[in-house]
Amino acid sequence: MGGGGQSQRGEALLLVGVPSVLSVSAADWTEGGLTVTVGSDGRLHVYRTGSEEEAVPSRALAALSGILASGRDDAGDVLTVDVGAILNRPKDAGVIEDLPYEYFDFDGGQGGGNALVVRDSGGRRERWG
Repeated sequence: MGGGGQSQRGEALLLVGVPSVLSVSAADWTEGGLTVTVGSDGRLHVYRTGSEEEAVPSRALAALSGILASGRDDAGDVLTVDVGAILNRPKDAGVIEDLPYEYFDFDGGQGGGNALVVRDSGGRRERWG
């Protein structure tokens, strides 16, 4: 086995039980943007906004240390984070104030009017960008 966490064939190794980052690449985006949420299965899902089509395979929330979303250059990438689902709070809870910002790393790419939208289960929305 070679150094750097890769086998001699160049395949990345997944270390079971070690939290990892869920990566979303520029190729995963659509014009409608992406929505991050947690399903009733306890897994973090990144859907193409307005659909239930996953942009990347879902992962167990407990196995993640964060999300890295890299957008497209010269395109308006909008990442919507459904905070109510992530924090599993009732509709009247102040979930936006409790958002774990360090969990998300969003780089929308150069140009294009990128935005981060945070919504909760009570219908409140905040938009940056």
